[in-house]
Amino acid sequence: RQDIIKYLEKEGIGYPTVQYKLRDWSISRQRYWGAPIPIVYDPEGNPHAIPEEHLPWVLPTDVEFKPKGTSPLAQSKELLARTEKIFGKGWTPEVDTMDTFVCSSFYQLMYLSTDDIGINAKLQKPNAKFIDPQIDKKWMPVDMYIGGPEHACMHLIYARFVAMVLKDMGIIAHDEPFKRLLHQGIITNGGAKMSKSKGNVVSPDAFIDRYGSDVFRMYLMFMGPFTDGGDWSDTGIKGVDRFVKRIWKLFTGKLDARVTQSKDATAKLHWAIQKVTTDIEKLHFNTALAALMELMNVLDKEEGISPDTAKTFALLIAPMAPHLADELLETTGGTGYCFDQSWPTFDESILVTDTVTVAIQVSGKLRGTIVVAPDTEESEVLTLAKAEENVSKFLEGKEIRKEIYIQGKLVSFVV
Repeated sequence: RQDIIKYLEKEGIGYPTVQYKLRDWSISRQRYWGAPIPIVYDPEGNPHAIPEEHLPWVLPTDVEFKPKGTSPLAQSKELLARTEKIFGKGWTPEVDTMDTFVCSSFYQLMYLSTDDIGINAKLQKPNAKFIDPQIDKKWMPVDMYIGGPEHACMHLIYARFVAMVLKDMGIIAHDEPFKRLLHQGIITNGGAKMSKSKGNVVSPDAFIDRYGSDVFRMYLMFMGPFTDGGDWSDTGIKGVDRFVKRIWKLFTGKLDARVTQSKDATAKLHWAIQKVTTDIEKLHFNTALAALMELMNVLDKEEGISPDTAKTFALLIAPMAPHLADELLETTGGTGYCFDQSWPTFDESILVTDTVTVAIQVSGKLRGTIVVAPDTEESEVLTLAKAEENVSKFLEGKEIRKEIYIQGKLVSFVV
């Protein structure tokens, strides 16, 4: 596009310009939830802003939610009486509420409120601060805001607008409420976005009752990258359930304080610490879980699992399965909760192993593995691969048309 514009400018037949679009924001809603709009009407029907000394204008509680063609606030006797008491007979309140986006446009600041500041304080102390400047400076702006892509043109714009207005008014010190926006992926069902109108919404309740919230959570994480989402499958959750049962069997059946982990298992443990740490920081939960599954496969082959190794495994899985992790921690003799513990650290020198496991494929299908030194010559690796018992029977009597070796990872024979 830029090259085209430059060409048009050069030829004198066009030039760049910027067009701005103004987005209107309709904040009026005929419902109960949401802040009441602070407007009242005189007997002639003219609107007036409610003076500051009567703010905040709180929601009434004497409302009914039976459909009557008007907002629930229109049925409130208390709201009408409050308005007439302040402004006089014949004055009426606005009965619509604000869009809840109005509230959520600065709710990040309300998390920082205390008994002495914020909206609740203003109910008791009219001169209370909206937010303490020192708290604002320490905590704002928010490091990461996670929301659906539909929020980029709605909530994000509104929240930024409100923050800039509050900054201009001298109420807060920052003009951008969030440092980073990340869109989570959408969970689909049969390739379609879940919606009540399509009747394809999956309720988590039944799956949580059957498998537990940790299994359900990990399955959602394992579907794919966090930003991509994935397609729901009733059967897919069973794989994660089997993984959890294997973990529990390992911890309850092979935990042994006398065990010294093998060199390969120790190396795999430190690799997993590095991998899970890096992946969680990037919100790559699916690959973090895959790394723990790889570690599980290695630990399963050990004679036993030491309490230190077991505790590290529990801490690594804790961000994704907190309830399971706390139970696992207790089996190792640990006390308290995983979130109170220090995060595991890895030793880079241990990550360097003397051997690697090479997968062997025949015509695209995995037929076996061999363990070799990382610097083993290609010709020797190919010879060992052909001699592997399960591989040799698939090569017998066949012409090998192509041999591929990816160092330290894969041998592929095409027959």
